[in-house]
Amino acid sequence: MQSSQLFDARFTSYVSRSIRYAAIDHQRAAKRFRDKNLLILDQPVSYDPSTTYGDLLPAAEEDFQPRIPLSEKLERKEVWDAFNLLTEKQRNVLTLVYAYQWKDTEIAENWNVTQQAVTKLRLSGLRKMRKYLNEKRDR
Repeated sequence: MQSSQLFDARFTSYVSRSIRYAAIDHQRAAKRFRDKNLLILDQPVSYDPSTTYGDLLPAAEEDFQPRIPLSEKLERKEVWDAFNLLTEKQRNVLTLVYAYQWKDTEIAENWNVTQQAVTKLRLSGLRKMRKYLNEKRDR
């Protein structure tokens, strides 16, 4: 065999073994991750053994409503009045984002809408509140 053919054979063998071992390592890492991060929806909840984690998940078609509206956490009357001028969806988005620290993408997935639609609701709600508060202050 010529030296170039020998090099090609060795290099090809090296690359194929490297790919094979990288695939094996990836499979092992994925298995370790799956084994470490089990999510068993049939497992009972610690505070109520008759309820499972699967029972706590909202149905995909349900519209998620926050348990504690943000309006109950607002202390200043002006801010509360501005918050109540918003549409119900804007209030829900602002409550989820600022009271529960949800991301726009999480809300979008839960409501089956785009992330851009949630961002638009959040920003328009904040603009409406800011406009109301500025007008109230300027009076």
